[in-house]
Amino acid sequence: MTNTEFRKLIQFMQTGELERVRFRFTGRSIEAVLDRLPNAKVIKEKQGEYIVEAKLFGKGIKMWLLSQGDSVEVIGPDKFREEMKRTILEIGMMYK
Repeated sequence: MTNTEFRKLIQFMQTGELERVRFRFTGRSIEAVLDRLPNAKVIKEKQGEYIVEAKLFGKGIKMWLLSQGDSVEVIGPDKFREEMKRTILEIGMMYK
């Protein structure tokens, strides 16, 4: 793997396991997503809803996805989706 290829996979200055992440994006600018995630690909689009797939190191992408609020829903892999659910529930508990 070249340095350029590696930099495309590690966007958030945090490593973790390399994985293929799929998410649904309904925000205002798919271009902003594609700029932030250079190897991301839109694999499906329908009426402003995009299914995006990117190969990334997991920990940093989690923080970025959470920062997108309800404009993003992780749809795969299942293990990562469950981790996102747990984190969101824990955040919700802080505000009770």
